[in-house]
Formats: sequence, C-alpha cells, structure tokens
Amino acid sequence: MKTSTDDTQQAIEAFTKKYNLTRREKDIFSQLVLKNVTAEGIAKSLEISKNTVRIHFQNIFSKIGITSKSELLGTFVDFLIQGEEIIVTSTQNKVLRILIAEDDTEFKNLMIKAFNKIRNNGIDISDVNDTAKLIAHLEESKSLPDLIVLNNNIPDSDEFSILKDIKNQKSLEHIPVIMFSKSHDQEEIKKAYSLGVNSYLKKPSGFKSLVKVLDIVIDYWEHNSYPV
Repeated sequence: MKTSTDDTQQAIEAFTKKYNLTRREKDIFSQLVLKNVTAEGIAKSLEISKNTVRIHFQNIFSKIGITSKSELLGTFVDFLIQGEEIIVTSTQNKVLRILIAEDDTEFKNLMIKAFNKIRNNGIDISDVNDTAKLIAHLEESKSLPDLIVLNNNIPDSDEFSILKDIKNQKSLEHIPVIMFSKSHDQEEIKKAYSLGVNSYLKKPSGFKSLVKVLDIVIDYWEHNSYPV
C-alpha cells in the first residue's frame, strides 16, 4: 500500500474525530505522523512553545489512554489497520530486508507468503527460531534488516528483554520492531511501548487479514523508521 499525502491527511482527520482531538492537538499529532518527532521541532514548525507542545501531548495521551509518543504512533497504525477502505496496492521496487523471530512455523510461513504477495518477491527474509538468537544474528549480519517481526509468545524466551536490547543500541534503535501476540493484555502492550516497540498487534486470524496488516505496517514504518 503506497499512502499518498491526501490519504495520510484523511486518516489523521478520521483519527482526530474518533478521539475528539482539538485543532491544536490535531496539528501537533500531524507533525508527529509526518516525522517531526521532537517537542522542539514541532514547536518551531507551529510557532508555539515547547511547553505548549508537551501539555497538548499529555492531553492527547489522556484522551486515548496511552503514555508515550511511540504508543501514539502504534495506536495510529492500528487505526489504519482497522480501516475497511484500505486496499493492497504496494508497488515499491526496493528489496525489503525483514528479520522474523517466530517459533510457530505455520504462522511464519503464512507471513512469508503474505510479504511476498505484497512485494511481488521483492523481499529478503531471514528468521530465527527464538529471540535469544536475535541479537547475535543482528551482530553477525552483513546488513541490518529494514524491519524486525517479533513474536511475544515464544516459550522460554524474554522478548521484552530483547526488545530493550535492540532499542538501547545506537546501531539498531532505528529499526522498526513489530510485535505480534495472541492476546491483547493491556499491561503487556504498555510495557512493549515503554520499551520502544513500534507496533504491538494481535495475530490476524486469516491470510487476507494478515496481508492487510503487514501491508500497512510495511508502508508506514518503512517511511517512518525513526526512534521516538
């Protein structure tokens, strides 16, 4: 899915209405979506004070029930995924490098099939069977992935610790990390976002839904791969 500026603005408008954001809150949120991520940068762009930006962010967080800019962006991506009007039309030519940490072979193969459908085989996928091997794999790789897909339900592993390790390393923190889970436990979601996950998503129930989810995730985070 290639999102145009008009599509993005329409999504921002719909998101604003859903959460009853004020005009100023919408302006600040729009800046965040469009890659202006610091309070200083947003303040300069909108010609307001940094303190005003921070106050409005706190108001936005309160309305949505979240605590960080990272979680706000994740909520926006989830909102895009729920949109019935979104159609798979991805046409990018770049070969996308994806690293998958997934112990469920069936779901992993389904993801690979979905990624290839979205990108017409313009994709380079590597995988590890457990998260304990993930950091070592990244350190040994000749080139870093453009996206990491992490399963939150791998037995005998600590995905949150691995997530923290990725986001605490300067050489890795820019890589978008998508975490799939079988549940939507609110405490786990908040913990994941506090550690820097880019999107925390419940595993889709079918192939069509998975294609839609991954298409939106690829399109959004490929163009917004910055730490928040």
